[in-house]
Amino acid sequence: MPAVTFMSCRRSRSASRTAAACGCGGRPERCGSGPIRSCSTSCAPIPPLTDRGGTPMPRSSASLSAAPGPTFARRCIVTSCCRGKRARWSETASRRVDRHAGITGRIKRSCRISCIERATSSPTTPAASWVCGANAIAGSTITSGSTCRPASMPEPVCRNRSRHRPVDPIAISPQTHYELYHDWRQALAFCRALPDASPPMPVTFHMFWRQRVGGIWRRVRPFGRKQALPMKAFFATQDLSRCSLTLWSDEDLSANEWIRPFAEHLTFRLYRPDVEAGGTPLEAMPAIYRQRDRRVWRDGDLFRALVLHNYGGVYVDMDMVLLRSLGALLSQEFVYQWENYDGVYNGALMHLRKGSDFACELIHGIIEILPGDSNWGRANFRRAFDRGVGITVFPSPFFDTEWQADLHFEPFKRTPGSAALYDGAFAWHWHNRWDQPIQAGSKFQRLEARTDQKLIQMGFTA
Repeated sequence: MPAVTFMSCRRSRSASRTAAACGCGGRPERCGSGPIRSCSTSCAPIPPLTDRGGTPMPRSSASLSAAPGPTFARRCIVTSCCRGKRARWSETASRRVDRHAGITGRIKRSCRISCIERATSSPTTPAASWVCGANAIAGSTITSGSTCRPASMPEPVCRNRSRHRPVDPIAISPQTHYELYHDWRQALAFCRALPDASPPMPVTFHMFWRQRVGGIWRRVRPFGRKQALPMKAFFATQDLSRCSLTLWSDEDLSANEWIRPFAEHLTFRLYRPDVEAGGTPLEAMPAIYRQRDRRVWRDGDLFRALVLHNYGGVYVDMDMVLLRSLGALLSQEFVYQWENYDGVYNGALMHLRKGSDFACELIHGIIEILPGDSNWGRANFRRAFDRGVGITVFPSPFFDTEWQADLHFEPFKRTPGSAALYDGAFAWHWHNRWDQPIQAGSKFQRLEARTDQKLIQMGFTA
């Protein structure tokens, strides 16, 4: 017994924006399938006709328009993803009117459209006898995309429903859990209590390695053993049925000897700042997105802002090694605390949704903050939080225990065992020490050996 689904409004490339171009015609499955102007159409959900035994009976097309049920009116709101401005479609004009900026014309690519449906009448069936999906009703408003059915009907079974149990967001902050942000032992104990869950939905991990760095006199940084470990750690720790890895670079890395064993499981993308900046406020500012620095700090900050804005997912620095599944954290957007300093944030590992307000604020911060001698990292994150676009901030020991517990740690030298620093942590960060040689018995070498052993057990050629 199919439920009535109300489709979301979407932008249309069609030149016609008349309501007549997509009338509902009494068929709710067609509502909202045409140009944006058709969003003002009212549609009535139609319960199926059954005989005395409860068997569904075919309904003639002539009787569709007379079906009982509440009527829903649709209203579209255009929201700029970067500035949060709201604009509404005029009922009398065929062009967009932005009430805040006075801009008229077609919708820009940086805008998104959301729709709501309000129950306007209920000819024969009381409104209370209609049941909608979870989180669908807020007062008298039914959000677009919700599924409604009469209360007397059983809830339909969704064949495509995910078998993965949703993970609840982790509600912590420096204000509510001060001890987790200033005591690495308590932070790791909290991590150990978190389950190794699968992500609530498919997610893409993004890693970026620039081969050629510098300004006029450029040098090559080949992708080698150190760069390969973060990639291998992804395959060894994440749920590969829900997680995918995209490796970005300024050159083709598919033939690299360290990458070749995993090439068929990777997505390779060439990073072109001019292409990724298209459709964002940076599009008209090549002087910004063409900048290069020797350490690739500014370049990396620009990359993570553009890619997470355009595609969403998890950004992982190439000096960050994943130790366990991030699934328990991926029901929310997050960055993490810089050491134990309140109000200072680190994006070496972060999760943002596609087109999120936080990613948009990072892009605007790149325009407004002069790079100077530093990068667009900490200052840009702080700017976004100061403007009220906040996301979850996890404690530093979740991903970088040594940065708080031992500031003099040596990741590539032979050192005594320190497993307690990683028990429960989600990642290990070695902080850009690319030029140091790898000694036998070092933390890097021991972690590399453990990762290779896990990959061999999984069927990879490490």
